[in-house]
Amino acid sequence: MLRSLVGSEMCIRDRAMSVRSPIVLGVHQSIAFASMNDAVIAIQSCIESARKSEAVSPIMLLFSELFLGGYGSGDRLTSDVFTITVPREGEQEGNYHGSLWLEPIRATCRLHQVGKVFGFSERIIEDDKSLKHYNSAMAVGDDGAILAVYRKVHLWGGYESSHFSPWNDLQRGCFKFHGISCGILICFDVEFPESVRTLRLRGVEVVLVPTALTNSFNARVTVPSRSFENGCVVCYANNAGADPSLQSVQYCGLSVVALPDGSEGCRLPQSSSTTFETCVVDLDGAAIREARERNDYLAARRPELYSNVPTL
Repeated sequence: MLRSLVGSEMCIRDRAMSVRSPIVLGVHQSIAFASMNDAVIAIQSCIESARKSEAVSPIMLLFSELFLGGYGSGDRLTSDVFTITVPREGEQEGNYHGSLWLEPIRATCRLHQVGKVFGFSERIIEDDKSLKHYNSAMAVGDDGAILAVYRKVHLWGGYESSHFSPWNDLQRGCFKFHGISCGILICFDVEFPESVRTLRLRGVEVVLVPTALTNSFNARVTVPSRSFENGCVVCYANNAGADPSLQSVQYCGLSVVALPDGSEGCRLPQSSSTTFETCVVDLDGAAIREARERNDYLAARRPELYSNVPTL
């Protein structure tokens, strides 16, 4: 595990904001797991290691798209064993679909006081008793509480569309973590400029993006651009190496915490070795403020000119 310090070199533009403690943001990277049990163990191990390396600051870790179950697992992604139904408020622990996998994760977050966002396959029974599945990501707080569940809006290609339904709300994954406004997108979502801009205009400061990426261009160029043009931090966690179920698929790694001044808080290589890296981000420091003052895209916008843009 590597750790870089951004500390007081960071800031965000938002007005009238009280000073907050620095936050540790981390991205996990490994081979994709085709076993739910192996994925849960990997999450627990990473949470424990992260807390050992950082004794005080709040920690939020990010894991890849469909981390529980494995992106390439095909029809198994919608099987009973590979899916989770998010518990309703007040629902007893261990008494809902998928609690075998989710409750140990929540308990580990609570024990070590570490938050996390991870991808999973969500199972929903609609009011008409029909069954739907979503490519989802969940934020769990450092007290074990479920902070948000986001469902992917832009499904990529026929593979995802054949297993999941698209969602219709980019803001469903917004949540607060130690006073910091966060939002979740998933993989293809971040490749649409409108997605990050929508969250930023709502006040989101940290965008967390689980991904399963094979093309390095988006990791190297698109993600840092989203951070730069919106004045927010974008965390991007990918798999690396061959998919265990789709041997022709090679994930490119390159997980990153991209910062608004064009720099990187941390960047992982293309290696498939299991690792994670963290950086300390002070969202009330100087560097982001200075970056936004130099390139204040939000203030320079002319939305009255954008509303009549034709559709293709």
